[in-house]
Amino acid sequence: EEQKTKDNKRYNKIVLIVIILVMILLLFSCIIIFKIGRIGYQVSSTGTEKVLEISQNNISWENVEDLDIFNNPYFNNQKIVVPNSKGTYEFEIKNEMNEKIEYNLYMNEINEHNVNMKYRLKFNNVYVVGDEETWVDVEEVRLENVHALENSSSIYTLEWYWEDDENDTEIGKLVYAEYKCKINLSAQIYAQEKDV
Repeated sequence: EEQKTKDNKRYNKIVLIVIILVMILLLFSCIIIFKIGRIGYQVSSTGTEKVLEISQNNISWENVEDLDIFNNPYFNNQKIVVPNSKGTYEFEIKNEMNEKIEYNLYMNEINEHNVNMKYRLKFNNVYVVGDEETWVDVEEVRLENVHALENSSSIYTLEWYWEDDENDTEIGKLVYAEYKCKINLSAQIYAQEKDV
């Protein structure tokens, strides 16, 4: 009977140690995921400076060092993204000229660790890439030959989502995983051919 009591105490200690180790492992995993989600981006605009004005919160992209694409309200609006997190980024494209402008918009990414980021895009509150049910890869965020009328503005809403993937655990083992997204715009004055 005494041996049985000792065995039970030993078993209870082992169970307690295992529970503590699991809790430490979970805490460590949360810290790792927190660190890897510090996602940044880069912006590239070609030939749009004098033709189109692009802004976030009424501030020109030319005057901001970092766009707010991945600002996450769950992390005090820091650029931290974790699996299953979602967010939106709104920007405005203005044509302040008295001529129609034609532009292209596309995105690409630097993604060494294969973070499974998905996107969809609204133009004046209507989906033009993806839809309410469909998220797409970054390469599919592409608009070509968009016409901006004279003295007009358009609001774009970029929605992002880190969709669960089998490699999230591997990413979670890293101390830091960087993800960069590039928004590219090119524009020109629209020239319409006419028959004479």
